[in-house]
Amino acid sequence: MTEYDVSEDIEAVVEDTDLPRRLKDEVYSTVEARDGVTAEQADQIARAAENRYLDTRVDPLDPVGTVSAQSIGEPGTQMTMNTFHYAGVAEIDVTQGLPRLIELVDARKTPDTPMMTVHLEDEYATDREKAHEVVWQIEATKILALGDISTNVADMIVSIDLNEDTLKERMIAPDEIAGIIEDELGVQTNQQGTVIEFGPEQPSYRDLLQLVEQLRDIVFKGIEDITRVVIRKEELEDGEEFVLYTEGSAFGDVIEIEGVDASRTSTNNIHEIHKNLGIEAARESIIEETMNTLEEQGLDDVNIRHLMLVADIMTNRGEIESIGRHGISGSKESVLARGRDGPSRRVPTRPRGRAGRGRRHARGVRRQRLGTRGGVQRHHQRGRRDGRLRRGGLGRHRRRHRRGRSEHRRRRETGQAPLRHRRHPVDVADCRPHRDHLLRFSDRR
Repeated sequence: MTEYDVSEDIEAVVEDTDLPRRLKDEVYSTVEARDGVTAEQADQIARAAENRYLDTRVDPLDPVGTVSAQSIGEPGTQMTMNTFHYAGVAEIDVTQGLPRLIELVDARKTPDTPMMTVHLEDEYATDREKAHEVVWQIEATKILALGDISTNVADMIVSIDLNEDTLKERMIAPDEIAGIIEDELGVQTNQQGTVIEFGPEQPSYRDLLQLVEQLRDIVFKGIEDITRVVIRKEELEDGEEFVLYTEGSAFGDVIEIEGVDASRTSTNNIHEIHKNLGIEAARESIIEETMNTLEEQGLDDVNIRHLMLVADIMTNRGEIESIGRHGISGSKESVLARGRDGPSRRVPTRPRGRAGRGRRHARGVRRQRLGTRGGVQRHHQRGRRDGRLRRGGLGRHRRRHRRGRSEHRRRRETGQAPLRHRRHPVDVADCRPHRDHLLRFSDRR
């Protein structure tokens, strides 16, 4: 017997189908919600659901990975490259579009723009003052938000003039600030009302400036990773309530704060969700974040089962793995499958060194013979650059090309046959580094 109020005939009809338990329960709830449903009508409902279920099942040997990659990759070509506006909250800029999709499939440890959506519970969700109490416990409060800093170089003193209204609003006392400064900087402070003074142990201008820089980095209240919190009143299913949006993410610390509804609070950092809630929650977060990214670009026609397949592959080993050579593709047993996602490398198409420079010289002489301007001049520039790395410096290159050019010019003016580039009229005695080579060249002639 089922827990639903249906007859035995209807139960027998539904149980006779090949539907999974979840769909059978939906059929029972549909029949129960409609009064006067007969066994024949229940059979029609169950058979219609069974036909739809069988049509949506994947056939054996169907390339689901290829189909999923095509289903997600093709809309990805139509996505905006740079989108930073968070839908619904103009004050928060969050990476969207194609960069966000790449972040998710690469399983990056930290998003470019981490953010959280914090829901409140009980009176914190409806009372603005209570909601602000949660805001000050989340947002990092530094000294520049509490008052002004001034330095007295003559007396080597750093002076802090705190704002009384800000201290009252953020519910922090001056003596608490003085105590935190002493603990963090290791100095003795002098507090008089809302004025706090301290300085280095030894008179040193450098130490004074270092104390000021270190003072600006101290977090007096809140969470260090969250730099700003925006509070908004929104209309939800249960009515109007306050929702917090943060710049920065610290999921584990935020859900422990009083007044935060941990069951509805979320973050766009999938690794924080995995760390605090487990791998199944991380899988759901990957699906939701990917689907929200596509919907924000107007590409909500992607079948969610393809996104579920990607999330399953990324999390089926108990850890979040990226889709690439450092993750799933790199762990495949096939050598070809592992090498497919490797980086492309440049393959040299011509040798470098002396042979390359020789060919450049031949091209320069050939261009001058054909009347092309700048051929030898360009080679002279390269010869100056390469000559520094070779024995003999720049003089050898200048002499060879200067004499080669003069001989080419003389033969062209007198109507003689042009000189091949290897027949430079170089005096063997004046060019000792090339003496043996020229002698061997003359012997071959």
